[in-house]
Amino acid sequence: MPRVPEFTEEEIPLPYTRDLLDIKVVGDSKALKIPLYDRMTNPYDHLDNFRYAMEGRSANEATKCHLFPTTLKGPATSWFKRLALEFISSFTELRKVFLER
Repeated sequence: MPRVPEFTEEEIPLPYTRDLLDIKVVGDSKALKIPLYDRMTNPYDHLDNFRYAMEGRSANEATKCHLFPTTLKGPATSWFKRLALEFISSFTELRKVFLER
């Protein structure tokens, strides 16, 4: 049986491209105060809530991508963790795959 790699919290692989990871997170990166999404409610509503919460934060693509997984829980978090490495290059792309899942 193949051995599962172990990672520290800082080393957990993310689905973002190197270019996206190299962009400095700017704007307010505090946790958002929106309901967590668990795949049981409407994903469009969740994206609307996310967008409304991000307004006024001066958030760039990296900040949006950094914060989006913190708004997921349960099966939605599991889905995010299964995304291929270096698969997502922008929040627009993350939004697209989120809605296609």
